[in-house]
Amino acid sequence: MIRNNIIRKIRERIDEVGVNETISLNFPIEAFITEAANQTLMNAPLHIVNNIIDFSSATTNILDNGSGYVELPDKFMRLIAFQMEGWQYEVKEPTILTPQILKKQTNRVTRAGDYSPIVALDNQKLLYFNVDKLREHKIVKAIAQVAVDEVDNFPIELADALSWLAASKTLQVMNEKSLSDQALSQYMYVMSTIK
Repeated sequence: MIRNNIIRKIRERIDEVGVNETISLNFPIEAFITEAANQTLMNAPLHIVNNIIDFSSATTNILDNGSGYVELPDKFMRLIAFQMEGWQYEVKEPTILTPQILKKQTNRVTRAGDYSPIVALDNQKLLYFNVDKLREHKIVKAIAQVAVDEVDNFPIELADALSWLAASKTLQVMNEKSLSDQALSQYMYVMSTIK
């Protein structure tokens, strides 16, 4: 769906909850449309979204303790799947990097094995552990969701949800809290119906 159609839909949602003012809504809508789009994409089922990228061709940077890292894609939002050669399973959720986790996973004896691999986010890097010293550090699968800057190719299945969320954010800055809450409720309802 193209941006102008989405903006029209947002204005309709604002009217729907009861704001019938003739003031220009261009500024608040424009300020929140991309933020609302990314939030909607993050909460949507993966088979609908169009902001998924494969970064399995990323260069591995090998550390000397059976671990390494890859640079995350620009505008990284979340990890969908990551697997190194030799791992029996792909990792879908990164572990929170703490000094204890780092100490445990960089130790050859205490780290997780091929059956329970671990990755962690460290700024713009994805740290991976558990690669055997004799094995090549080769990425089998690396898929991430990235932020969008434009909504011109926004999935049509998510347009209603996006319009409600952007309307809620716009109403919030217009000091219309109860109307903003109504629009947010509609957003949550629409998102719950998307399969």
